[in-house]
Amino acid sequence: TTTTTTTTTTTVISMRIDKSKCKKILTEVPASCRGLITKLKTCPESELVNTLKEITVWEYGKCELYHWIDVLDRFDAILERVAKPDSCPPNEMMIYLCRNLEEKQSKHLVYYVLYFTALLMEHAYARHLYSSIEHLTNLLAASDMDIVLAVLNLLYVFSKRSNFISRLTPERRSSLKLRLNHLAESWGGKDNGFGLAACCEDKPLSEFPPTATTLHYEFYILGSNGASSHKIIHKEHLDTYSESSARIMEDLVSSYQVPTGKQMGLLTHIRLAQAFSNYTRRLQCVQARLQAISILVYSNAGNDILQNLLYDGLIEELVDVLGVSDNRLTDIKAAALKTLTAIIHLERTPRTLR
Repeated sequence: TTTTTTTTTTTVISMRIDKSKCKKILTEVPASCRGLITKLKTCPESELVNTLKEITVWEYGKCELYHWIDVLDRFDAILERVAKPDSCPPNEMMIYLCRNLEEKQSKHLVYYVLYFTALLMEHAYARHLYSSIEHLTNLLAASDMDIVLAVLNLLYVFSKRSNFISRLTPERRSSLKLRLNHLAESWGGKDNGFGLAACCEDKPLSEFPPTATTLHYEFYILGSNGASSHKIIHKEHLDTYSESSARIMEDLVSSYQVPTGKQMGLLTHIRLAQAFSNYTRRLQCVQARLQAISILVYSNAGNDILQNLLYDGLIEELVDVLGVSDNRLTDIKAAALKTLTAIIHLERTPRTLR
């Protein structure tokens, strides 16, 4: 444990990156980075958000991630507070994650930590030193889609720029891919009224199938006698519910005894059904889906996952999105292009399907 002291606050930082196991970097910290590293290590947490917000473009050149270890350890401690509670039972973790970022100040700090980390990873060597992947996986269950998108942005950098995800331990890689798969799965496709381009258009809810805001989730649970029981959760017009997605999730998990392994799938359906009637929130869900597909493709998710995600007609849907005339779709079109690029990469690299 290291302690960083300032004149106004003392922050205890958990050392997640073991320097003794890192290959020593003989080069000095670049002058362009030195001042920023010092500032991010020592500034009071109350000032950290504003410091990170000011950095929208990377102007510090290529750098060794080794030099940023102390900063990343501080960021890890911040993520850990919201993504890995000490006393939360495993079966309640998903509910905890849903509701733990409702405090505005906490949300902004986490968001800008993720945003800055993605910028850093774009321009750093030795990304394998990053040790907060468990927190990123957990934060994919946040009810706030701004946080989810920030996590996906960082994971995309890892998946495209390195083999970081494919080198994770089997347990961590499996957990991450499972959550990404829930985010990336089809909503029904163009033939069922849920084409990507149609979902990106600002049109009344009445022009979509009535199931757009319906939560329908089926799963099996194993009883004490060893027999499996089929459960169905069906709630219509979820967008009219006044409760937050975290509260709805909590009630349903309790009422239907949803097992831990099925909770992320349920949460994904809740978020989408609640958001669909709101154009801005619907776009966030579309963007999350596209980013999740790209990450899974680049990280060699496996034939079983990719065959379901890359269905016939997906490329046509992506091209349709690019043809929608709306200035509000800049981020969506960028995500669509990234997904198309990932699919082309996959087709040129057939070994990923072996």
